[in-house]
Amino acid sequence: MLPIPKIYLRSHVNEVDPCISFLVHEAAHSWHFIKDLVDNFRFSVGWYEQFPNERNGRSTDDPDFVEESGILVPYAAINYWIDNDRILKPNKPEGKPNLSYVSHEGRRVDVFAPENYSTAANSLLEQAANLPGNLRYAVMDIGLFPGLNIYGLCDPDLRSACNLYSVVTEDIATHTAHFHAAANFPARYQGIVEKINNNPLTRKRLEVLVDEGFLDDDTLKLIM
Repeated sequence: MLPIPKIYLRSHVNEVDPCISFLVHEAAHSWHFIKDLVDNFRFSVGWYEQFPNERNGRSTDDPDFVEESGILVPYAAINYWIDNDRILKPNKPEGKPNLSYVSHEGRRVDVFAPENYSTAANSLLEQAANLPGNLRYAVMDIGLFPGLNIYGLCDPDLRSACNLYSVVTEDIATHTAHFHAAANFPARYQGIVEKINNNPLTRKRLEVLVDEGFLDDDTLKLIM
């Protein structure tokens, strides 16, 4: 039986932009983990060959790099071999959860807080059941930890096992979450829609993510 990573989230919603899901982002990390584990990192290698993320000393928010690489947002260019020292290390919860919620499908949300988080936990169970593509199969165990010092965490990962995994994993997860948001709210994310249709590398990312089970087929409707 394949190991499925546990996902930790600080909240059940993205308070900065509620339409871009942290759960989708972390679920994409989990599906990436599973695909690479099964197929000896084929997916990471193939992604890097198509989208090499060669910054050549430039910062992630360099406008020329952003345009040349076809990324939607600078965070997608995070390379853990280059950027690891400036990225906050997550503080996973210690001890047993205060309460756990389990869906009829067997998904579980562990709440690491004494307060009543039943609404948030049930929201996460519903969100997980409706994840796009194959991501719903990559999320079975969620830890809701309001004290988490980052937005989300997929644990374990394969960064220590493969250099390329460390280079491409945020590219994959970030674009999965942003394309998913644009598919659901195209008017709100018109800039994403325009970039998909104007930058071949952005469009190719969308096509690969659909082909590899990160997104539903109908996400391709964003290509005009």
